[in-house]
Amino acid sequence: VTVMDGIDPNLYKELPEKNISNDIILCYTGSLEPNRYKNLILIADASGIINNQLTKNMQLKIYTFKNDKIKYSKYFSKYGFVDFKESLPYNEIPNIQMNADVLIHVESFERSTAQAMTKYSISTKINQCLASGTPILAFGPTNIASIDYLKELQVPIIVNQLNINILIDKILFLVNNIDNIRKKSLQMRKNVLTDYSLDKISSNFEDLILKSYSEFNKHESVNLYNI
Repeated sequence: VTVMDGIDPNLYKELPEKNISNDIILCYTGSLEPNRYKNLILIADASGIINNQLTKNMQLKIYTFKNDKIKYSKYFSKYGFVDFKESLPYNEIPNIQMNADVLIHVESFERSTAQAMTKYSISTKINQCLASGTPILAFGPTNIASIDYLKELQVPIIVNQLNINILIDKILFLVNNIDNIRKKSLQMRKNVLTDYSLDKISSNFEDLILKSYSEFNKHESVNLYNI
């Protein structure tokens, strides 16, 4: 059974108008652990190459916890287009996500504790990203629950290989086809706001508990003291 975080539809009501230009804002919100910061470094590398060669102005904004900012911001100091900010209250995140051009979701490629921690868990930020209607760039291996979940939803831009050339190609494809990809993202937004609203999640969770309780009571031979 998978229980997902609920979304407050009231926080996602006002969609801003977006006019794509050469200024492209990439946005990441969340923890830089376990080893997610390494994927973001590669995205910064790819964005820097695009900026230098193709006259784009990619900007990467990272909203993360204070301790993560202190620990990892030094690895991004050489990128003049990367802006490190501390994490925001829950009710302010939707506005940041809806005003970005591309949202980033990353999971570590390292076969270590990093993957052990995320293999079966779906990030709490994913439904927030989907509810924003902003296109998503997902970067991580397919054996991680969050990436597999996005793949099942047919999110258009998923990079499963640790290869900067592929990453550059995918980012360019996203930017050059942003209008069509945004249309798909807006349809996903409608589905998420309906299926994963706080009321719907609460109702589903209550039904699950009641069903489990009912099934449990059917087995009268169960001795509670032996559980």
